[in-house]
Amino acid sequence: MLIDYQVLIANLAVDIKQHLISLELTDEAGIKSDRVTLKLSDPEGNLPIPAKGTKLSVAIQNIHMGDFIIDEVSLSGPPNQMTIQAKGANLRDQLRSPKSRSWHQKKLVDIVTTVANDNGLKPKIAEVFTSIVIDHIDQTEESDINFLSRMALDHGAIVKPMMEHLVFVERGKTKTATGKQLSAITISKINKWNLKAPDRQYYKSVMAKYHSAEGGKTEHVKVGNGEPIYTIKMVYPTKEAAKASAKAKLSGLNDTEASLSITVVGNPELIAERPVIIQGVRTGVDGRWVVKQAKHSVSASGYTTSVDLIK
Repeated sequence: MLIDYQVLIANLAVDIKQHLISLELTDEAGIKSDRVTLKLSDPEGNLPIPAKGTKLSVAIQNIHMGDFIIDEVSLSGPPNQMTIQAKGANLRDQLRSPKSRSWHQKKLVDIVTTVANDNGLKPKIAEVFTSIVIDHIDQTEESDINFLSRMALDHGAIVKPMMEHLVFVERGKTKTATGKQLSAITISKINKWNLKAPDRQYYKSVMAKYHSAEGGKTEHVKVGNGEPIYTIKMVYPTKEAAKASAKAKLSGLNDTEASLSITVVGNPELIAERPVIIQGVRTGVDGRWVVKQAKHSVSASGYTTSVDLIK
């Protein structure tokens, strides 16, 4: 089967297609780094060895799948082979560097914007977060990306560097770096599937704290009913803000209640955070899901996409 793909490695004048054994590209949701693994045949033992830090880009069926930075090259034989591993170029080193600072009475959008600017990125923040005020939050010997991920988790959001942007949006409602909403893809032909569905919710309710201006003390608000209860550590300036965050958190916790893994004919439009509608499988599987991880595999056998989905 002829697969339309392209792999470009900076400063390497080699036709990768003439040597490709397999290509595996994994697109991750959230702060996990996207990655790609190339396995190449090297019968003559004269393939140039790309240096660590070299840029690599991949396109499948004329869709740009991302830019990557080579972080490991290994050689093996016989038969002579070269394996190239690269990680997503979006997660900049400074985003991983630990920092210590505190934020007091700041809007969530201002915090995200400051962090984005500190790292040379342009913020893309969902409008739903514009009114949220953070009473106080500390970043102690913590990387910017981990700090933002922690804050996103408390607000039912997801944060991810995309190209030159830092995207902070509601989970399951991710847009592209250009601001275009990711439309849902309907899938009815599945090669293989596997569903994992716990028989109960892990958290039945969420509690959030807020500062009461009238009483001058810390109060709490609870969303949901029953135990176990998840408690958000952050103290919010108003009851409304605390309730909104508790609601988003409960939704986010329950989103991970069920997981579905599918393998389909290769589709480069299946990317992390994209909504997917499953049809014609069975009750409990059919319905709307969100891509948590998409793994694209190209070899002489063809092109397949394996997807991990969450509700």
